[in-house]
Amino acid sequence: MLKKRNLIFVLLPVFVLISCSSDSSDQKVISTQKVGDKVISILNETDTLKKGQGDFLIEFRNASDNNLSDLGPINANAFMQMASGPMKGELSVTKTEIPGRYVAKYNLTMPGTWNFDLTFELVGRSQFTLPVK
Repeated sequence: MLKKRNLIFVLLPVFVLISCSSDSSDQKVISTQKVGDKVISILNETDTLKKGQGDFLIEFRNASDNNLSDLGPINANAFMQMASGPMKGELSVTKTEIPGRYVAKYNLTMPGTWNFDLTFELVGRSQFTLPVK
């Protein structure tokens, strides 16, 4: 019994790492835009953002050769324009182990059109306006 329990504790982190992989091969592009000499893409598994908690990938690529390009730290904000002023959502962006690829985790309280404002040191700023269902 003890050996089975130890095996679970060894294999569980492996399964977690595999399921949280930041591989973009199974991801669909939600939106893309060019900023300077970089192409920025927003991707996830369903090509749709849903209200509540979720995540998506952000990729930065060189426009000239399509190689991933690390842009350093990224500051991010999510907001929805409302008649009474902008409503803020939760958005955090962290680097993955692959340079140029980042994971964004969000919590958006209602469906509608959300603005995602990204600021990065090496290129400047980008804003994506995306529907949330």
